[in-house]
Amino acid sequence: MAIILNIETATTNCSVSIAKDGRMIALKEANNKSYSHSEDLHHFIKEALEEASISITDLDAIAVNIYY
Repeated sequence: MAIILNIETATTNCSVSIAKDGRMIALKEANNKSYSHSEDLHHFIKEALEEASISITDLDAIAVNIYY
């Protein structure tokens, strides 16, 4: 039963989701042309964890995207 924190910040979209066994259980996102990811990211992670009712220590992995 894997719980994965997914982070997307390579584009104007800043999103955080949590997946459990391949199914998304929480999502926080914003599309901001000003690339304010550094202001939003930690709030999104905290809110997604709360929405999923899990602790950061419950995570099995963290996935981030890469954009070429």
